[in-house]
Amino acid sequence: MKIAILPDQTIQLVQQAFQKSFPFLKIEFFTRAHGEGRPSEAKFLVPIHRRIGDYMKVNAPQELAFDAQTKVMDLEKMFQLQCGLFVQVFRKSGRVWLETTITDDWTLEKQNQQGMELEGSEREKPEPPDYQEMD
Repeated sequence: MKIAILPDQTIQLVQQAFQKSFPFLKIEFFTRAHGEGRPSEAKFLVPIHRRIGDYMKVNAPQELAFDAQTKVMDLEKMFQLQCGLFVQVFRKSGRVWLETTITDDWTLEKQNQQGMELEGSEREKPEPPDYQEMD
């Protein structure tokens, strides 16, 4: 898969391009790098409506090439080295998105598969019954 990173694109457009291939994963952009095995701080999250070029260290179009066997840590490094962008991959876990900090050595395929399995198990849970107060 290839993603074109164009300075005039919004963060959201890049996220959507990534999620077409990995629907149970998402990438978030930050103004600062996170430490190895550490989560990114929410206060450094870049809003999705912002232009990606405002955060690129290299303000020229880039193309990132990766596949399902690319490890999360390698994808994050690719964004940083080629574009000067700090990204964090998140995996869907039921109704929430989890940072993949302790599983950064997993491939994108494995992360996405795990998210799909967790989504399926969440759907299989029975809905809690409606309770009415009794007098």
